[in-house]
Amino acid sequence: MEKCNLRYLKEYYPLLISVLVLLIVSLFHIIKDDLLIDEASSLLTSGLQLDKVIHRAFVWEEQAPLYYFILALWRLISTNYIFARILSLIFMILSMLVIFRILTKYEKSNIFLTLFLILFVINFNSTYAAFNIRYYALTILISVILLHIYLDHYLNKELPVLKTRLLFSVLATLAILTQYFTGFLLLAFGLTLLIQNGFRKFLYYCMDMIWPLAVLIVLYSIITKQIDTYTVLNSGGGFLMCLKFILFKIESYIVSFHEIFEINWYKYMVSFIILGILLICLRNYKKIQKDVKAILYIVLIMSVCISIIYFKLGDISLLSYHTLALFFPVLLLLYFVIKLVRFKFQIAILGLLILVNLPTQVNYALKSKTITQLNSFLTENEKMDEPVFIFPSEYKHLIQFHYTGINEMIGIPYNIDYEKGYRINQWAIRDIDQLDSLFTIYEQQGMESFLVVKENNYFNFNFDYHVDSLYIFLKNNYRLEFDTLLEGYLVQKYSISSN
Repeated sequence: MEKCNLRYLKEYYPLLISVLVLLIVSLFHIIKDDLLIDEASSLLTSGLQLDKVIHRAFVWEEQAPLYYFILALWRLISTNYIFARILSLIFMILSMLVIFRILTKYEKSNIFLTLFLILFVINFNSTYAAFNIRYYALTILISVILLHIYLDHYLNKELPVLKTRLLFSVLATLAILTQYFTGFLLLAFGLTLLIQNGFRKFLYYCMDMIWPLAVLIVLYSIITKQIDTYTVLNSGGGFLMCLKFILFKIESYIVSFHEIFEINWYKYMVSFIILGILLICLRNYKKIQKDVKAILYIVLIMSVCISIIYFKLGDISLLSYHTLALFFPVLLLLYFVIKLVRFKFQIAILGLLILVNLPTQVNYALKSKTITQLNSFLTENEKMDEPVFIFPSEYKHLIQFHYTGINEMIGIPYNIDYEKGYRINQWAIRDIDQLDSLFTIYEQQGMESFLVVKENNYFNFNFDYHVDSLYIFLKNNYRLEFDTLLEGYLVQKYSISSN
């Protein structure tokens, strides 16, 4: 029994160590961090009755509905937001199990496996997905399961058995119902089969994709509506910008820049490191095996699809979470590239990549609990009948989740109706009369009110909220009692009575 346990530990310690690192980093953020605005949105959607969750996911979130439905079921146990975050952590741990299975097919060194799995975990895309109340972790989980089945069964000379094909078809359908952009991964699978295994295997694969394709057709209007939300605010990029965009996407899945965008020398250093790794790959191309070429084709095909979307619509329509299905294929390609050099260089490269991922983790860990501070300030300084106005209005549902005070919160220029959809271009201040009507209604509640403004958010997604109109209106009609800045939130108190 003792020998069996030792053998088990020796075989699985890379997985155990990497999961432990994931747990430590993720639980730190799950417990410490305030809610993010998208998380608050997920809680609003999943807090509805089950029969209304899917409708709200389509109308307000403008996203595939599966994650929100699972989250709604999960929150029947507890409505606490920390408990909601744990669901994402579970999805990421399951992803780690599948990734471990994929890697052990090719790798025998436990030292290398441990470092590579830690590299995956320490990348901010992984930890962010693990503690965020969004569909990110579920997208990664389904993507790696699909990749695992594809590599094990579809790339073989023989056709997969019917049971495997049915399972793959069901999972592919669930992938579309989790995040629409996983369709690029499914397309890459098919075209790679066509290139490597010929038309017959490709034809069978297309038959397996009937249900996912049917779901995409049914949801076509929802998908185009989501894209239209952002395309009204943006335009496509040129060829060079397109190339820079996709290279940055690939780089960010190896070394994340989420919290260090402004450090240009650091990004250039990482680009230089990754370019060197790619040159090693090209130099040793003849040594590349069939599975490696398949991963290379998958990454290239997905990159082309993403580039076309960027070329047509611009980067606002392609946010970081849209391309998560590309995350592990990029890292798996990196694995095969690193394996082309001698072992001591493999370990050195992995160690270096882990080190250059750490600044983002450290920066994010040091961020203060802004919304908690804001709540404390409001509750310590407010009195009864002092309404709290929030601008932009979208931030009301975020601040309200942490607010423990006694007064009503009101969005400016109006409280958002979630049943009318996510229409950011309709939430700007239209004119002074609109503000006058809003403030006049609440003058009857009391003589003073608070204003909370999200700083640096006046041009969200290149869209002007016209915050200047708000300040001009308040200056001309009300008296400023005090103002203070709390980590990106401007808090002011006004006398409601006219000067």
